[in-house]
Amino acid sequence: MSEEKLDSFFSEGTVLRGTLKFKGILRFDGDFEGSIQSPDTLIIGETGKVRADVKTGKLFNFGDLTGNVKSEFKIHLYTSSQLHGDIEAPFVVMDEGSRFEGKCVMPPPPKNMPKDSKPDAKKEAPPVKTVEMPKSPAPAQKKSGGWFGLILWAVSFFVSKGA
Repeated sequence: MSEEKLDSFFSEGTVLRGTLKFKGILRFDGDFEGSIQSPDTLIIGETGKVRADVKTGKLFNFGDLTGNVKSEFKIHLYTSSQLHGDIEAPFVVMDEGSRFEGKCVMPPPPKNMPKDSKPDAKKEAPPVKTVEMPKSPAPAQKKSGGWFGLILWAVSFFVSKGA
């Protein structure tokens, strides 16, 4: 999540019903039922319980969301978050420990994609460590016995034929 400033905040204990429309960055830690629409960023906090269909620019979920979500740019489900419903976004991130139940559609990203919405491979990829394998000795070649083996074979051949 980028370090942008929070524009609005609904704390734990807030209960809202209806249609919520906003611009900017909104963090919701209360209880909401209805629909949410914003071209910008919705953050559902750890204590947030949202039962709504959501259409937003970006969604960062730390809480419990039941409803379908369509995001223009990105959906990020953090550890211990839950989302029950269908989602659609060009970029979807699900942290280990998050729970998602529904259908996921990932269309191509829009041309006006904000830079902070795109995944940064340099930041997110774990470091690669090169490990050199120990050199094992070449397998020992089976010795055929050379001339001595050939002589033993010939002697045993003639002895078995009764020569």
